[in-house]
Amino acid sequence: MNHNTLHIVDNLYNQENTNLDKSIKYFCEKNEKIKFLFLRSETRSSWMTDTQKLWGPDIESEYIIDILTNDGEFTNFQFLSLPKNYNFSKSLIKCHILAYSSNIYSMDFINKLIQRLQPEVLLHLSDERGKRPQFLTIFEKVKLVYRQYNYTNKHGFPDKYFIKYLPLGYHSWGKKYIRNNTLDIESRKFKWCFSGSIKNNRISQIEQLSIIKPHFQGKTLPFETTQMFQNSIFAFCPQGNSNMECSRMYEAMYNGCIPIILCPNTISLKHFKNSFEIPLPCYFSLNIQDIINIIQNTSMENIKKKQSECFLWLKNISESIRNNILSSLKN
Repeated sequence: MNHNTLHIVDNLYNQENTNLDKSIKYFCEKNEKIKFLFLRSETRSSWMTDTQKLWGPDIESEYIIDILTNDGEFTNFQFLSLPKNYNFSKSLIKCHILAYSSNIYSMDFINKLIQRLQPEVLLHLSDERGKRPQFLTIFEKVKLVYRQYNYTNKHGFPDKYFIKYLPLGYHSWGKKYIRNNTLDIESRKFKWCFSGSIKNNRISQIEQLSIIKPHFQGKTLPFETTQMFQNSIFAFCPQGNSNMECSRMYEAMYNGCIPIILCPNTISLKHFKNSFEIPLPCYFSLNIQDIINIIQNTSMENIKKKQSECFLWLKNISESIRNNILSSLKN
C-alpha cells in the first residue's frame, strides 16, 4: 500500500494529538530513520491546519513532508512536531533535520538547540522581509540550510554553497484538493484568474486585465481557490506583501494553471527567477501590457508546452531538494 502524504499527515496528527509523550519516546528510539523535528508556531499540532483561515498554525508542514517523502513513496523519515514553549530540558532529542519559523524562534534559542540536538540540516522558514541576517552565524554550524525567501547580497546573506532556497509551496489546506487529475487546459472556463487582496497597485492592474474575458477575480474560500486554478489557463501573480514570491504561483502550477509573475524591476525579476536550483519556468512580465499580450496571443501549443514545463519543474525541484538533503546526511 502506498502511504501518501495525506496518510502520513493524518497519522502524525492522531499520534501527537492523543499522546505526545509516546510520540517523543518513539522518536528518541534508535533506528535507521532520518529524524525530522518541526518546531511549531503554536501549541496545537502543526499537521492539521485550520481550513477556514488563510494562515494556519504552520502551513509549510505538509508541503515539506511531501518533498521529503516524494508524496509518501519514500518512508525513511521519522517526523515529530513539538509545541511552542516545549521544555527541551525534559529530554534529549537528537535529530538530523530541524525546521522552525524565524518569526517565532530567536537566533539565540535556535543556536542553543543546535548545540543540544546536533542537526545536520536546517529548514529556516519565514523571514519574509529578509531582516534576520544574524542567523548566518548558526547556519555555518550545520552542513546544509534550506531557507525561504532569497535576499542574497541585499540583506547581508552572502552567497554560500550550503545555503539553498525552499519554495513556499502550497498551503496545507490546498494540497488536499490537488491530487485529482487537473482539467484539460483547452476545456478551462477562464483565461486568467486572481484571488487575493485588491490593494495598492493591484487595483489598477486588475482593472486593466479585466478587459480579457472570461476571467475570475474575486474572493474564494480556501477549497474554492483550487477549483479556481483548475478552471483557469493563466494565474495573475503580483508581488506579495514584501516579496515577489507567494504561494499563489505554486498552487497554480500544481493545478495546471500557468503563473504570470509581475515585477516592474528587471534586476529583481532576474534574481527571483534564478533563486532556486532550477530556474522557474513561469511567465515573467515587467508590466500589465506584457501580461495582456501573453494571455491574448500565446498559442494553445505553447500554453501546453509551458504547462508541461511547470509540472516538470515541480517534480524536479522536489527531487533536487530531497537528494541534496539526503546527500548532506550521508557525508
